[in-house]
Amino acid sequence: MLKRMRISSILFMLFGVLSYIEAGKIRILRFGGEKIGADFFPKNLSILLIILSLCWLINDLLKKSESEKKKVTMEEIGRIAFFAVVFILYVFLLKYFGFIVTTIFLVFFNHILLRTEKVNIKILVLTSIYSIIVAIGMWYLFEKVFQMTFPSGIFW
Repeated sequence: MLKRMRISSILFMLFGVLSYIEAGKIRILRFGGEKIGADFFPKNLSILLIILSLCWLINDLLKKSESEKKKVTMEEIGRIAFFAVVFILYVFLLKYFGFIVTTIFLVFFNHILLRTEKVNIKILVLTSIYSIIVAIGMWYLFEKVFQMTFPSGIFW
């Protein structure tokens, strides 16, 4: 019987194949005479997903021993629920506050969520600075370098 990891990797690989096929149906628009069309990013992400899924499957097949089953704790379930709530809020608030503000909060809360050690004031300050740099850096890269538009929001 296939293990859960094998099934997951196969499903992700199938999703990658399907998304590649669907990306091929995107109407090709050439930007400024460049050879990169509108299907460039979706196709490359699909290929990356297929390659990573294949690596995941090969890694699982090469494992000699059965990994120990780990019991999920309530703290882990709480972290997953917190992430889901933060992400849903991010998607909802994106249209009101724009990409930069909402991304700062998303990165901040997820960085705090992933920390294993106790959070203190120094960590909060460093995480805030990190969140601001990541959000503005991503905005600059995609908005100014790649000339893609992000949601600006109603309020800001």
